[in-house]
Amino acid sequence: MLRFLWTTITVAAMLALAAIAQPPSPEALTAALSGDDTEARRTAWETAPGMGAAAVLPVAALLGDDDPGVVRAAERALAGITTRAEGAELRAVSLALIEAMGLDLPLAGRVELLRYLSWVAGDEAVRPLSEWVNSSDLGIRALMTLSRIPGTAARNALAALANSDDEIVATAATRALGDRGEPGTEGRLMSIVRASQGEVRVAAIRALGSVGTTRSLGLCAEVAGSGSEAERWAAVDSALRVAQRLEARGDESTALDVYRTVLVPPQPVQIADAQRLAAVAGIARLGSDADVPMVLRGLTSSDPILLSTALRFVEEVVGEDALGVLTDEAAELPAPQRAALTWMISQLETDDPVPYLVAALGADATEVTIAAARGLANRPDPRAWDALRAVVVSSPAEAREPALEAMLSILDADEDEALADPTGSYEFALERTQSAANASRALLGLARHATPEMASLVRPYIDDPDTRLAALTAFTAIGFATAQSGDQARAREVLTEAVRLGPPRDTATAAIRVLRQLGVDEDFAAAAGFITSWRVIGPFGASLTAWDQPLEGLPEAESTQPLHGLEWRSVDTPDIQGIVDLFALMEPRENVVAYAQAEFVSPVAGPAVLGIGSDDGVVVWLNGERVHQNNAARPVTVDEDKVTVTLREGTNRIVLKVLQGGGQWGYTVRVMTSDGTPIELESVPPQA
Repeated sequence: MLRFLWTTITVAAMLALAAIAQPPSPEALTAALSGDDTEARRTAWETAPGMGAAAVLPVAALLGDDDPGVVRAAERALAGITTRAEGAELRAVSLALIEAMGLDLPLAGRVELLRYLSWVAGDEAVRPLSEWVNSSDLGIRALMTLSRIPGTAARNALAALANSDDEIVATAATRALGDRGEPGTEGRLMSIVRASQGEVRVAAIRALGSVGTTRSLGLCAEVAGSGSEAERWAAVDSALRVAQRLEARGDESTALDVYRTVLVPPQPVQIADAQRLAAVAGIARLGSDADVPMVLRGLTSSDPILLSTALRFVEEVVGEDALGVLTDEAAELPAPQRAALTWMISQLETDDPVPYLVAALGADATEVTIAAARGLANRPDPRAWDALRAVVVSSPAEAREPALEAMLSILDADEDEALADPTGSYEFALERTQSAANASRALLGLARHATPEMASLVRPYIDDPDTRLAALTAFTAIGFATAQSGDQARAREVLTEAVRLGPPRDTATAAIRVLRQLGVDEDFAAAAGFITSWRVIGPFGASLTAWDQPLEGLPEAESTQPLHGLEWRSVDTPDIQGIVDLFALMEPRENVVAYAQAEFVSPVAGPAVLGIGSDDGVVVWLNGERVHQNNAARPVTVDEDKVTVTLREGTNRIVLKVLQGGGQWGYTVRVMTSDGTPIELESVPPQA
């Protein structure tokens, strides 16, 4: 009895499901798709694929409906029909879509139909698509749909369109022929190259790179030697792609010939660095030591990737004799190739290239001198010092900076101070360079050899934003040297000015430490608007309150009482950027929060800006009102969050909740005017 009951239920359920899945009539389908019942629409587009081609035309008519919801439902129904069609149904759906293109639909609807047609179209769609290509609104879209149809009919149609009087259509059709990658296309494309001009011809040349064989290499060579700049570039590029396919198929001999011809053509051809690199890389894969002279003659570019590829090839096929081979070849080559070989020689690790590079500094070609100087900058050697100095003194301006860079590299690497006068040499470089990078290196070198007398030399570079940080580092070092010399008054003056100008944080901290020793108690951070006197408490578990909520009693009223068993601590941060290091003050230090409060005096009431940096997230209250929150994971960055607030005249109270996930932990707060000018603060000392 029970089995009979379950059987009856199962059969009834299957019949019900079958009834639900049964496709409705086209009329019922379109009525459901265009009705107001959202669930009925969903059921309709889900069952539409079961109706197949019969539903295409009535559903397509809905693409012109004024209700966007109806249009979306129709689109989903058509997408389902086209994606699930298979076998003979593909052609039926395609024909139905072609018929639907004749409906009175907006452009967006017809474009959508073309999209579906591209999924199912076969030979039956070639003729109408070819006609629609001439349409002013559907042209290129129809052509792209046509290009996706496999087979001879579509290929022939594209070839015919490549001869169109409309250059845009002809160009697009030609590109489509190449994109199809069909072997039978090569002859057609070669005919287009010979018969056309302009963009169409360039498109055909490029397309040969996708379908070409040895048959089209001669035509590519012909165009590379006599075509326009765009045609030459396309011809070389296509020849290289044909060569790569030949190489992959095992025809290495023909491929190698193409690589050689591209790199050193029978007549001069301007090629791009990427093409030159492809040719050199091909020769490196397939060539032998006999190809070394050709590769070196073809190196007219200074691109380091190209030169490195060529150098690896030379070292691989020549071995330990690479230096001799390169120097011998360089003696016979024009200046551009000599410059390229000079850079390659500077990269050799198997021998000592410095004597050659020193000799090359005196070359009659400036580009060779520059290459030698740059090579010496990467492998500093005191043997080159005098020759580099001579270049700086007497060579053309463009050679001076590379030579100065090499001199600075030698100075920076001279840890034992083998050079007699490093201070004078850094000054020599600083006085002659026009490069901010070289000037910064010279300033940092002077910082390591600082003397009190250097202040006037370094001071002007502080005003240049490109050299400011290096100059401030040097200027601060001069202050240290002045203090060591015993001139405390001058040291206080220099170091105070240096700190106020804003050197790197570590440098400023060291300068303040020396100033304290010299009796200067100025609060530089407060003068820059940073709050430096705080009370802090924590750590608390992050789950104690929501991340954007305070502990009880905060921030509405000043709190000095213990909270959850923890005491407040007074902190006066010595950091020049007002950073409070909570990581050093508290433990545990993962997934916790801390609170900080401070008071400062504003001389007037009015708008201001709080510059806030925190590691990690932060919530800020000012005078009892929450003014900012940022639940971020980040390091402390000065003024990262800028918050517009209104200050009271007199005492203002700020409370922070600082979140901590892991790693470092801290915060900083600066008070500024609306235009970003720091407000020098009068802090109220914390009372714990």
